[in-house]
Amino acid sequence: MPADPSEKTLKKKKPPSCDRCKAKRVLCHPAPPGESCPRCLENEVPCTTTPVVRRRPVRKPATAPSTTNNSASPDAQPLLVPPHLAQAIASGSRSETTSPQAASPESLAVLTSSWAQAPGSLDELPRELLISLFNDFRRSPQSNHPALPYTSLRKSLESLQWRISLLAPDLRALTYCILASAALISLHPLILGPGPIPATPQELDSWPATTDWSSFGRRRQEACRALREAAFRLSKEAEVTTESSACNAASCYILDFLMDNSGATKATSRPYATAYMAHARSLAESQPEGELGQPVRWATFMAGEAVRATQAGAPILFSTSDQMMLHGDDNMSVEQLETMLSDKSTMREQQPIFASLRPYGIYVIEIARQIDDNISGAFARRRPLSDKTLTSCLTSINRLGVLYTHLSDRLHLQRPTPHFSFFPPIVNIEHDLQAILQSVRVFYALGYSAAVLSLHSELERRARVESQPAAGETESAVERRERERVELVRRQVRDMAREAAREWARASGDLPSVAHATHVRFLNTEHWALVLLEEVRETGVLSLENARALESILFVLKITGFSNVDPSLQPLINAIEHQLRPSTEAFGLLLPAPAPSAPNAFLPAPEFLLQQPFTTTTTTTTTSSAELNPHPPFPITTPNIALNLTQLESDLAQAHQHDQGQGMDLPSFMDGMGIEEWFSTALLGGMGMGEMQGLALGVGGQGMGGGGEGGGGFHWSTGGGSGVSG
Repeated sequence: MPADPSEKTLKKKKPPSCDRCKAKRVLCHPAPPGESCPRCLENEVPCTTTPVVRRRPVRKPATAPSTTNNSASPDAQPLLVPPHLAQAIASGSRSETTSPQAASPESLAVLTSSWAQAPGSLDELPRELLISLFNDFRRSPQSNHPALPYTSLRKSLESLQWRISLLAPDLRALTYCILASAALISLHPLILGPGPIPATPQELDSWPATTDWSSFGRRRQEACRALREAAFRLSKEAEVTTESSACNAASCYILDFLMDNSGATKATSRPYATAYMAHARSLAESQPEGELGQPVRWATFMAGEAVRATQAGAPILFSTSDQMMLHGDDNMSVEQLETMLSDKSTMREQQPIFASLRPYGIYVIEIARQIDDNISGAFARRRPLSDKTLTSCLTSINRLGVLYTHLSDRLHLQRPTPHFSFFPPIVNIEHDLQAILQSVRVFYALGYSAAVLSLHSELERRARVESQPAAGETESAVERRERERVELVRRQVRDMAREAAREWARASGDLPSVAHATHVRFLNTEHWALVLLEEVRETGVLSLENARALESILFVLKITGFSNVDPSLQPLINAIEHQLRPSTEAFGLLLPAPAPSAPNAFLPAPEFLLQQPFTTTTTTTTTSSAELNPHPPFPITTPNIALNLTQLESDLAQAHQHDQGQGMDLPSFMDGMGIEEWFSTALLGGMGMGEMQGLALGVGGQGMGGGGEGGGGFHWSTGGGSGVSG
């Protein structure tokens, strides 16, 4: 009869291994005290065993979230998780233990920012929502960053059944950075909350221009804020700014975008952007040259970062040596690039368009450095401008404009009809040639127009702060001639900026997706609107060309509300609509009224459309740019329209004060294998449709697309005249 279990003798625990066997990492057969184990006895060495004292684990006391240090997150204030999202978390919760227990809806319905710190609730998002957000992220330009391990991260999540809690801390932080970024364009009901949802994403393309896109931004606000808070909290815990890795570099890159998009008051520095470039620099130094990522991708991303910095009057975050470490130094010269693009025999070939990406991006960086060092940098702003410095800078931008003209002509032959789609199929973004050409077109347009705007903005700023000599002060003849020459160049740059604004407006009609309008941080759409409105104010004439440009800019300004509502843009939107209202009667093609028989829940209230008409006079004068615009620009004279651009500029500057000292958002491609091989083939001239897999440019931050209607850059002389080239 078996013995009673309670009377069974317990098996004695095996004694610890001796010190020598521990050091050798071999199996030890411990001997009684005073004797040697067989291995020590065989080797004739003393057998000693050092006792190990195990301490009890120290439990950290639960502390309330700190409210004093909010440097890691722009939204440290108490935060409400949307009830619809909290309910989904409660109903679809998954516990890390073997016996999962559902969280109570009462404990999840109303939470503060501690929701972003709770170890369990962060990992209870429904799997369907996670998959949807990861799919949406692929449409954003941020998904193409060369340091982002999107493919490997997604495979890890799929192998873990989308259980975020099983990821390493740095991967968890990156995951929530991706979720927070994708939530800004998601149409998922758990993000948008109560309200109408389009049957398919493609349905948005057929909605009228009067749709209130900001209704989407208002509905997603709380869910985006909760996910953004979670991303910052987890990133702080994972110390993504101090530990150098490709994963942390990608997290810092997205966090910089999220901080800029939070709507909170910003600091004058960009800590996450600085950390992102520091990680990239460290990784480049520790790896063979060219192995950190595709040089073309780095060149385009860094070009976007450079021009954004110059526009904000901030220093460029990377040095020339950093730049060459990331994109390599075996680059085509500007002369070689110009020769290749001016070859008329290859006008219908695709290879020169893609082969120009890297040298074009590098030349944009060179111009940005020239502007920063000599005109808009912190030191240069304290020194008077010289005619020689301005002429040199203008010559460089003029050369960039020639390159852009060649590229724009080639792109027009490859893609003659611009087309914008809110949510194109992901397979098109990554594999379709026309979709890839959209991204390429916008990158080229952004590079040229951003360089022009950087110079124009600084010259206008100097014109406002520098005044004529006061009464009684003497001005030498040399000083007077220098000032007059600088003023002449400033007027030329102003005209140059107006043409660039119209060119960018044409390019904006071919944005690859809504994410390229909402996630690219240096589109400068509001600044281009001010440039054109300034011309309308000076001349009192709204030409058809300017009306079309303002209409395109107005659409981009409105669809930015699809992600995030920026109240500071509303006065500018009202001013543009104020100017375009007369053109509705004159041309019958702008600001169409909604069909009364087809009500739409997203359309604005009727009073939005009922604005006071303005008296206009239509003339038939044409302009010299008719060759770029097939329709003759019949101007509309608007002498009695009150337009306070100074107040608009002041409001925008105050709302975006944080942009001073910042500079970021860069171009991109998809993560995956075969990109380098594809570019090698493309550069050799053997590109085919099968080799387009995996290629999709973005700007950062940053996405790309491009100029339409047959033409692009403009050639400007430095001796007092101007003309159109190409």
